[in-house]
Amino acid sequence: QDLMTMTVGQPVPAYFANSKGEGIARRKYLSVLGLRNMSIHGHEIFSELSWNLFSSNPKAYSDGTGVVKMKLLTGNVVDLDTVVLNCGTQLKEINEIRRKEKKAPFADAQSFFSSEDATSMARHQSEALIQTFINDLRLDKKAIKGRKLDLDVNTPLPIASNNDQRGMWPVWGYANVGVFSYHANVPHMPDVIGALIRAPFQLARAFIMCLTQSGVYNPGATDLNLNCLPELRKLLITFFDEAVNDSCFNAKWKQIEAFVEKMHSVDSIDTIISNLQASNQAIFSKELFDNDDEKRTNELQAMVKLVSGTGIKGRDMKTQQIRLICKQDLENWILRTN
Repeated sequence: QDLMTMTVGQPVPAYFANSKGEGIARRKYLSVLGLRNMSIHGHEIFSELSWNLFSSNPKAYSDGTGVVKMKLLTGNVVDLDTVVLNCGTQLKEINEIRRKEKKAPFADAQSFFSSEDATSMARHQSEALIQTFINDLRLDKKAIKGRKLDLDVNTPLPIASNNDQRGMWPVWGYANVGVFSYHANVPHMPDVIGALIRAPFQLARAFIMCLTQSGVYNPGATDLNLNCLPELRKLLITFFDEAVNDSCFNAKWKQIEAFVEKMHSVDSIDTIISNLQASNQAIFSKELFDNDDEKRTNELQAMVKLVSGTGIKGRDMKTQQIRLICKQDLENWILRTN
């Protein structure tokens, strides 16, 4: 209840994903409050980050701007470096490759992290990312050095043990509490734009999609359809489970983006047709398919008969408009699923 009285622009308490000290529901509520603040301050923070060439070093924002302001207003931050190698999640894949090459597998993530293979892979992955960033921002030699992007292939990669050491080197390893990873000192800019600018509005869009797809809200109606509240309740449970993320803003953005894409496809014409066939197995029997031709003529005729005169609608994915499903849609679906 202490969070429900918070107003727009008010600082949001810091929180950490998967933390045992507070419940997931509270962390997700804090996440929504942070996104609400970003709808007002996202462009401003993005500009402040750009002044420092999107540095991930906290010391670059000692004046209280950028990630410092973001942390204050959202309780979390956007990652401004890129993980180029996660030794824990990629260990199995690497060991499979080594077995095929008749090499001994690494015993664990830490042994892989400490190997020359890992540092070589990290350097190789980082070089391309750093060069792309330099080219995109048109950085000169002085800016490259000041932004800590002057990668020296002959210098051993430094190892950080906490987040305060971010952004101090072109590439670095991170080893802490069982996490072993390598990072390039540049962000993935589409994620930064999504996290800081697009995420709050896409979350609002996702919420409105729940209202419309449940039937509670119809843009053409003057009143809410309260008979559809049970369906809305189901969608909102899914909304908070799948669209609201309690981790860094990069992950928040990706999860919101994925949820909106999923909601778009839920009421797509192809999905409606597939679900319609699946729910009418008595019509679309094994006998019908066994006696059909290569063009699936019997199946198409059965689909046309089932849909005709019912007023069944779906979302046209080209125009994003909801419209009646016609015979041409059924013919296209047959071709796409043939």
